[in-house]
Parts: sequence; structure tokens; C-alpha cells
Amino acid sequence: MTWGFVTCGPNEAMVVSGCCHRSPYYVTGGRIFLLPFIQRLDRISLNIMTLIIESPRIYTQKGVPITVTGVAQVKVQGSNTEMLSAACEQFLGKTEEEIQEVAKETLEGHQRAIMGNMTVEEIYKDRKKFSKAVFEVASSDLINMGISVVSYTLKDIKDDQVSQRCTLPLKCTGMPFCLTGVVSVARSQVSPKTQTPLFTVGSILKLLPEWLV
Repeated sequence: MTWGFVTCGPNEAMVVSGCCHRSPYYVTGGRIFLLPFIQRLDRISLNIMTLIIESPRIYTQKGVPITVTGVAQVKVQGSNTEMLSAACEQFLGKTEEEIQEVAKETLEGHQRAIMGNMTVEEIYKDRKKFSKAVFEVASSDLINMGISVVSYTLKDIKDDQVSQRCTLPLKCTGMPFCLTGVVSVARSQVSPKTQTPLFTVGSILKLLPEWLV
């Protein structure tokens, strides 16, 4: 049994309950004197957790299936007493992996919802808009659990239909042909002013003859 002076680092919080406290007492990065037998001490981690959010084959607004991978940084908010209290109610006694799983499922659900409300072109063209939408919606939900979203970044986008079509070996004028090279070259062309791609995968395919694709 732990008693006497106990301390914790800045990356964790102590929760003291029992005698002398009507409600749990929170200590972040400090010390407290713990009375034996009549007080209880719990700890919760405040470390940043990195989550890989994958949403495979989700249909966008126009019915095109794509796969999106995002990276989020989340943490239990220790500087806000109300959020720390909410986090303790939800996660006290759980491992960091269990907390990550809850946050990951929540973020993945919002990521899927945002994907369904945007077109492929919008997601490809404006990644910041997509990332901002996921960040704002997920933050408002996770804050009720005492978790703050530090950052969210869209890591990768894959158009499943285009990937299948671009990897099929085709024949053009009797010569072996593959769309992968065409797509790669076209997508490498960027605007000199904005430094953004001039072509999306969808627009490239529209320019090709129907018999070719």
C-alpha cells in the first residue's frame, strides 16, 4: 500500500480519493501526502498517443470507393480539470492501449462520415479542408471524454477503382501498354503559380479514349 509523500511527473496525473476529499483530487506533475488505509491513489497517463486511422473502401459523395489513411495525435487533457475529470470517469484503470482503441474508433467513424460528404476530387485537391473537417468534428466529440486532438493529418488517399484500372496491362496499337506510367507523368505536372497538381486521377482517365480504359 502506498502512503506518505507521492509524486508524479508532468506526463501523468494522480487522482486521490477518500477521506478529506468530497470529490477526487487531481495532481498533475506534483506531489501530495497520501494517508494510509483511508485514501486511494490512481494514476492516468497524459502522454501523446499516435493513432493510424484507416478507412478502407469508403464510398464518397459520388459513389467512388476510396481508401484513406490519416494520422492523429491525441492525449488526455491534464491542464483542464473538467476534461481530466471526464477522462478519469471514462478511462481510469484502463491501459493506454485501451484508451487508444476508443479514440481510434471515434476518429475512424468521423473520418468515414467526412469521406461520404466529399467527392474524390475535393479530397485530392484540398487535403487541408478534409483534415480540418475531421479535426473539428472529432475534437468536439472526444472532448466529452476528456481527450484532446492535438493534430490530424491526411496521410494517404487511394482510389480503388483507378488503382485496379491503372494496373491492368492493356494493348495500344499492338504494343503492351499500362496506364500506370501515363497517370504518374500526368500527375507530376504542377501549376507554376500554386504548385498544385494540374490533373487528378479522375480527370486523366476522362481524357483517355474509352476503348483504352
